[in-house]
Amino acid sequence: MRVGNLTFDLGYVEYQQQEPGLSLIQIIVIAVIVGAVCLIAAIVVIVVIARVVRSKRRVDREYVRLLKELTDLEARVRDQCKQGDRHIEHLLQHHHHHLSVV
Repeated sequence: MRVGNLTFDLGYVEYQQQEPGLSLIQIIVIAVIVGAVCLIAAIVVIVVIARVVRSKRRVDREYVRLLKELTDLEARVRDQCKQGDRHIEHLLQHHHHHLSVV
């Protein structure tokens, strides 16, 4: 080192070379990024599963509702058929009675 007319010898300057590999800060940054990506992926999976479950429940409710409507319709048709049969039977008896009287 030189100050004015004076010269001082301070020693040798050595440069430290960085070892191959990652520094602590780089490892922390990578860990935070990987953690964030995993968290986002987990949230997406949970949301998709929740929607699938909700959709399945809605389909199940719709199926039960349609099954009940079909059962009710079947009962009404059965009742109407019975009433129709009774009406036809009544008409046949009435006509048979008129034919046997004549």
